[in-house]
Amino acid sequence: MNYAYTSKKKVWFLFTLTFVLPLVLILGIVGIMAADLPSSASIHAFEPYVGTKIYDINDELLYEFYKEKRIILKPDQIPPLVKGAFLAIEDASFYHHSAIDIFGILRAVSQNIFKGQLVQGGSTITQQLARNMYLTHERTMTRKIKEMVLAYKIEFNFNKEEILAMYLNIIYLSNGSYGVGAAAQSYFDKPVEELTVPQIALLAALAKGPAYSPYSYPERALSRRNLVLFKMWEEGLITEEEYRSYIALPIEVEPRKSHLNELAPYFIEEVRRMLVREYGDDVIFTGGLNVYTTLDPHLQELANEAVALNLKNIEARNRYKALELKNFKDLEKELYPNMILRGKIKEVKSTIMEVDLGKGFTGIIPIDRENWMWDFDPAGHFKPGDEIFVKYRWANFDEKIMGVLWEERPFPQTAFVGMDPRTGYVTALIGGADFRESQFNRATQSKLQIGSTVKPLFYTAAIDTRKYTMASVFIDAPFVWPLPDQNPPEWKVRNYNAEFRGPMTLRNAISLSVNVISAKLMREIGPTTAVEYLHRLGIESPIAAVPALSVGIAEVSPLELTRTFCTFANMGERVQPIFIRRITDAGGDIIKENIPQLTRVLSPQTAFIMNNMMKAPFDSGTVAFLRQAPFSLKGVVAGKTGTTDDASDLWLMAYTPEYVLGSWIGFDYKETLGMKEFAGLAHGEGFTKIINDLNESTEVKDWEKPEGIVEVRVDPWSGKRIPEGQEGGVVMYFYRGTEPVEYTSAIPEGENVDINDL
Repeated sequence: MNYAYTSKKKVWFLFTLTFVLPLVLILGIVGIMAADLPSSASIHAFEPYVGTKIYDINDELLYEFYKEKRIILKPDQIPPLVKGAFLAIEDASFYHHSAIDIFGILRAVSQNIFKGQLVQGGSTITQQLARNMYLTHERTMTRKIKEMVLAYKIEFNFNKEEILAMYLNIIYLSNGSYGVGAAAQSYFDKPVEELTVPQIALLAALAKGPAYSPYSYPERALSRRNLVLFKMWEEGLITEEEYRSYIALPIEVEPRKSHLNELAPYFIEEVRRMLVREYGDDVIFTGGLNVYTTLDPHLQELANEAVALNLKNIEARNRYKALELKNFKDLEKELYPNMILRGKIKEVKSTIMEVDLGKGFTGIIPIDRENWMWDFDPAGHFKPGDEIFVKYRWANFDEKIMGVLWEERPFPQTAFVGMDPRTGYVTALIGGADFRESQFNRATQSKLQIGSTVKPLFYTAAIDTRKYTMASVFIDAPFVWPLPDQNPPEWKVRNYNAEFRGPMTLRNAISLSVNVISAKLMREIGPTTAVEYLHRLGIESPIAAVPALSVGIAEVSPLELTRTFCTFANMGERVQPIFIRRITDAGGDIIKENIPQLTRVLSPQTAFIMNNMMKAPFDSGTVAFLRQAPFSLKGVVAGKTGTTDDASDLWLMAYTPEYVLGSWIGFDYKETLGMKEFAGLAHGEGFTKIINDLNESTEVKDWEKPEGIVEVRVDPWSGKRIPEGQEGGVVMYFYRGTEPVEYTSAIPEGENVDINDL
């Protein structure tokens, strides 16, 4: 009896030591690990990262900002065949086991032992979901235990359909796409419900990982896709005949898309900056915002084509050349930021390119993601000795190192703004010649000398006094503005062509952009009043109240200047530029809405007079040649050109009651664009194409004449009335009681303006 009792004690001891203690130890370890895992409440509250979607003015998707590109689909939005394909290859027994498939694990272990390496995993769909939601992909026992525990928690909190939908929304399917919704768009440019069986099979194949990407490993992707099709046949999802036909098909996917928006990169970047300022980076990339912008894709496309054409034409006329350091005598005094230099590739490294710029200087081009926007690897594109152009940024003269950026061509830069004057909507935006070369947005961030485009802004002040009219006569003759308190003590005003035309009306002066008349008018109204009107019309930058303001020394952004011309187009109501109409959260609730803000700053009468005065440059003045072949500009158009000294800044503002277009061309440093260049020539061909297209697609009406305005036919040179019943002269508009009363005795034919003088 004593022997038997002792033996029973030993048996229990051995059983406890062999089974109970390890089980308790395992349960304890699992319990400790489980304590660090998310609670049931956290699992219910889990929301995958969803990026911010940017929409155009037609509410069509334009771009996405995302950390993980994803389209969230509800369970009933995922086609049964998509679910079946993933289950066939990843977890065929999904509906028949709990969180863990014991038989699947044993089968995987036996296969791995037989093969002598890790060839098969035993993770269920629920385990994969747990891993993708909260865990890493490291292959450790600790992670595997956590994965199993979390999988049981998920199974306890959700039904099988919910789990499968969560899995199909979260899983990474390569090419930056998370979930089947985003992958369908990325690979096939279609919604998931329109996918074919082979396309569905490819998405299921990609669950295995990026090693099966059709872009990087097409043969491997084809083999895996065909395996999925085989599994679908085995599971009865497709017939044998369908299987045989599908595996014979090649893989066809959409070309890889650039991470840049090709249509409107500067507009998108401006919107991104606005969102980051208001909401921060994290919300933009993970918060699921929907941002409805003001971008008109049709106008933006027209602008892109017009700007490219204008840049091509101006380069062809002038054959711009890059500078070479060997031609500089004093680099520290003669070298300015943004100059285009010529160099030769020395070496292409992993993060930089080195360029031999001459005089012992090495240029450093960063090729990190922030600075290198091109869609190719520089190591495969450049080789030592290749000649390239670079934009100079900074220099360390002691160590003979310069920071530079690659320029594809030594073109000048450009900026373009399209606006709806009735709402302030920014409908098109271009901030440079090529976003990949330079992300600096010249349309919104630069301050550029505006030249003669300033003239209508202070002519408005003169018209507003009712002391001056379209028919007021000034004499275009040599003029000196005394400045007794300055050095030099006087300013000799000169015209662009250094010629003088004698007496002319203000209407002709603005038509021909005569500097002398502008200076004389500025002296009459005073620079302080001129500055007041610039700000009233929409300029926010500080402006110096000096005589030279009359010929446009002020520096403003293209967006500001375009806004001021919106005030004219909108009959005296100033608008606030709007890029974003509204923002909603992921559920569609409105977070923010930007309502057009209109402020009356001019009477409709003054605005109407100025609009008709600014038709003159297109009808008889500086850009009247655009009305002729080969350009053939049509329809109602008003606006103003601007050409600064040495043709370093060229502007064209054009508008109708429906739209305002503003454009600038110049270098990023003060340099002539060509001594024979002028604004109308530089912008004209592209602008004509835009305006004619818009006028064909939109019924462009003229401005309606407001009460209190009278129209009189006037000689544009003498300012005198044309006798009743006589032809000649032009129609001018006046506040009632300010129209000219004296009649001319010499009847001019038409406007009597010699366009060839221009």
